[in-house]
Formats: sequence, C-alpha cells, structure tokens
Amino acid sequence: MAEITSEGKNSGEIIEKVTKFLQDGCGCALGEKGGLCSVQFSEETVLFNLNNCLELTSGELDLVIIANIQAFTRMPTHV
Repeated sequence: MAEITSEGKNSGEIIEKVTKFLQDGCGCALGEKGGLCSVQFSEETVLFNLNNCLELTSGELDLVIIANIQAFTRMPTHV
C-alpha cells in the first residue's frame, strides 16, 4: 500500500510521475549531444533520493534544499 505524503499525494503516483519524466524528459535539448537533460541522472539514484525525501517532513525538506543551495553556491575567495 502506497503512503500518503504530507501534501496528500500518493507516493506511488509521485514515483510513477518521476519515472515517466526520466524516460520522456522535459522536452529540452540541454543534455549531452543535444539530447534529453534527464539522461544525465540514473533512475536508481533519483528514485533512491526521492524515497528519502518522501520520508521527510516539510521543514526537513526545506533544510535539505537550503543545505544544497549553500553547498553548491560558489563563494568568491579573497586572497
């Protein structure tokens, strides 16, 4: 039985939607050799991370997003 997320969505539906996106892409050609951008990500890794996020509360997800923004924001160094 699929769990219901805090937003009232069925986790099975979310996983199905993400899997479809990985296969179909978003319609851009920003991937390698002008292909789909979604092929840059392995389905296994995306679904692993998605399942981890589905277990978090809204507040915990906010912290994950903030941490990732900070981790990948380049800060200029002054020498």
